[in-house]
Amino acid sequence: YKFNHAYLYNRDEELTSRIDSTKIKQTLKHLEENTFDEDTIQKKPNGNTYVKNGIIDLVLATNMISVGIDIERFNVMLINSQPKNVAEYIQASSRVGRKYKGLVIDLLDANRARDKSHFEHFIPFHQAFYKSVEPVSLTPFTENTLEKMLTSIMITYVRHKTTNIPMASNNSAQYFQPEMLDGLKTEIKKRFSDNAKVYQLFESKLKELSDDWLEQIENHDLKKYEATKTEIGLLVKPAEKSFDKDDLWSVMQSMREIDTNSFIKVGLPNIRKNG
Repeated sequence: YKFNHAYLYNRDEELTSRIDSTKIKQTLKHLEENTFDEDTIQKKPNGNTYVKNGIIDLVLATNMISVGIDIERFNVMLINSQPKNVAEYIQASSRVGRKYKGLVIDLLDANRARDKSHFEHFIPFHQAFYKSVEPVSLTPFTENTLEKMLTSIMITYVRHKTTNIPMASNNSAQYFQPEMLDGLKTEIKKRFSDNAKVYQLFESKLKELSDDWLEQIENHDLKKYEATKTEIGLLVKPAEKSFDKDDLWSVMQSMREIDTNSFIKVGLPNIRKNG
């Protein structure tokens, strides 16, 4: 074998909570931009092949790798013990083989019941593991649920249930009318028929959104749901919302949406000496 590349020190990185978020972004960018190709794999005069420095060989990661990381060069993964959630297992193992064929190795613990069951039913489990995904827990009809989801429900209803005016296309936000929400109010009232207080909360928040939508059309020349390079938009992605104002229109626009980063600075209290 003329390819003499082996693991070298200082060619490993971490994607864990122990690493600063800025360092994690740098590592992901490095992994995407630096890969094995004709420029990094070179030959010595004796014919042996070697790899230039600057290529990461090994990445140690926690479950943060399971969502939203699409790096084409990942092709071998070792999963240390069976994750608690099937959804996490599917997501994490899907990080390899994005472009080229990949290999996932499960290192199971014989002393754990979950790992033993996974081993004993390995083939049938993998043939139909999507039906084993756990349901997402959600407490309905709470104020926090309304705060997070009412905007999404309202936009979806207006775009897909309005019949007298086509509202689905991106440039239809300018044609909004409060009467378009009458059917939504009727449906929600059926669900909240035994709790007038909760329905009043829903109706007041819906009116706040409706008034703000009209205000943006009249005073800010709003035309589109999603912003373009030249025109403002109604919707704001969670990662782009501002802390300076209350973004009523912060709406998830994909299943991989993440919220805005928050930074906390811990300061030492001022201590006065007695006497």
